[in-house]
Amino acid sequence: WLLISCVCGIAISYFAFLARAAISATYFTVIGNTCKVITVALNIIVWDKHATPEGVMSLFLCLVCAFFYEQAPKRKDSMMLPR
Repeated sequence: WLLISCVCGIAISYFAFLARAAISATYFTVIGNTCKVITVALNIIVWDKHATPEGVMSLFLCLVCAFFYEQAPKRKDSMMLPR
């Protein structure tokens, strides 16, 4: 099982690099967050041993925070300190 797990991990990494080259960083992040939500939903539906309600709420809090994240604006040249 360990070998199968390693092969699957390498395959996931390889296809992630291909996806990063094919799509924008924003779209890649959206796909990753969507996969997280789908994985948690399937876990709750299919198996009886899954995350606690607190764990699921923590995940969704992290996803909401990621949704509102914005990159800091670039500094203007006049605001830079002289060397």
